[in-house]
Amino acid sequence: WINVDSTGQQRIFGSWEAAATKRIVGFGIHTNNKLLLQISSNGSSFDQLFSTSTISSANTWYHVAVTFSSGTAEFYIDGASAGTDTSSITSIYNISNDYFIGSFISSSSIPFDGKMGQVCVFDYTLSTDQVTYLYNLNNPMAITGVKPVAYYPLGDNSNPTSLAGYPNASIGGSVFASGGSLSGSIDLANPV
Repeated sequence: WINVDSTGQQRIFGSWEAAATKRIVGFGIHTNNKLLLQISSNGSSFDQLFSTSTISSANTWYHVAVTFSSGTAEFYIDGASAGTDTSSITSIYNISNDYFIGSFISSSSIPFDGKMGQVCVFDYTLSTDQVTYLYNLNNPMAITGVKPVAYYPLGDNSNPTSLAGYPNASIGGSVFASGGSLSGSIDLANPV
């Protein structure tokens, strides 16, 4: 779940150092407000894939997700397909490197500026039904199939729209908020 303070270029999650051989994957929002997936198969050259739908409003909660398999990225906004894009790159570079929430790299001029909750990383491609399951406020640890390799609620009860009795029922102000500076980011160990 994301809630940006302003539309435009944002970094949500990734591992994308500027140095060659350190580029793996980055998920964010491009300057045109489309979801963006940057991928590299060798740590240096890369491709950029885009959604067709956009994150059109600031101060609005969106559930965003992307899956990638055999060169095809499927983007989701609020549980519905936000388009697909294809690449000649069919696998993501496999190197031990740090991953970041709210940025792609340790020093960035484009950090995430807004609120975020329930960041999940899976090491397999989710089905549309599984993405819908997550969008419908269900606990990612109870998903059908393999559990996420990393799950960061980013504040207890961080689901922004949940009803009482559901996992992660919303408690006001408990989501992780980044004020557009890396002091609000979380440095993660290699989750995959």
